[in-house]
Amino acid sequence: MKKLLFLLPAFLLFFTNCKKSDSTYKHTGVITAYDYSTCPCCGGYILQLDGKDTLYHATAFPAGSSIDSTHLPIKINLNFAPAGLCGTNRFITIESMIVVY
Repeated sequence: MKKLLFLLPAFLLFFTNCKKSDSTYKHTGVITAYDYSTCPCCGGYILQLDGKDTLYHATAFPAGSSIDSTHLPIKINLNFAPAGLCGTNRFITIESMIVVY
């Protein structure tokens, strides 16, 4: 019985800390087009985030992402941070993303 009482806290600790790995995305949106402009603050993929009026630009996707730019628009879930390019927050770095089918 003492062994059981000793193992019970270890058992509870293990199962309360063991939860399914779940990537949570904070934003949803659509990759609408590619901006082929060549001005210094142009270019990259154009994203329309749900609930936002601003169009965002992303120059690249995370490693392992398979985006086919010939089949736009593409709905995605994503996490991003401002890239700090051109003194505006409309350029973003996509940290993680998943295509929504």
